[in-house]
Amino acid sequence: MRGHDRLSLGSGADAAGRARSRSGGGAGLAAEAFRSLRTALRFGLIDAKRRSIAITGPTSDAGKSFVSLNLAVVMAQADQSVCLIDADMRRGELTRRLGLPDGLSGLSDYLAGDTELDAVLRPAPVGGLSLIPTGIYPPNPS
Repeated sequence: MRGHDRLSLGSGADAAGRARSRSGGGAGLAAEAFRSLRTALRFGLIDAKRRSIAITGPTSDAGKSFVSLNLAVVMAQADQSVCLIDADMRRGELTRRLGLPDGLSGLSDYLAGDTELDAVLRPAPVGGLSLIPTGIYPPNPS
């Protein structure tokens, strides 16, 4: 498995939510960076009416899924309720990274009016974290 396929948070959790410890400075530094980002966002959004964050990037390999998933996990570990939405209608991979089965209804089904929001909201294996998967890929996502 590639390094970013599993969450590499030093004292955090892997995709199944099990506590892990990592030896090696890189994983610990990355985990600390995500915890620092979580703290900055918590204070930055304290008075916000909507507490939403969008992670985007210019290319398919920019690390959007890695950042989104790791940030969502550290926020959930801090007793925050987090809903992670996989809006990548071309190659969504958050469902796989969280160890959930393929073929789940999701965002595309909800946007098409085929299902209700409650039907696409899936509990993730990390407490406090829910996922809305991509759903069925549309034929022309652009």
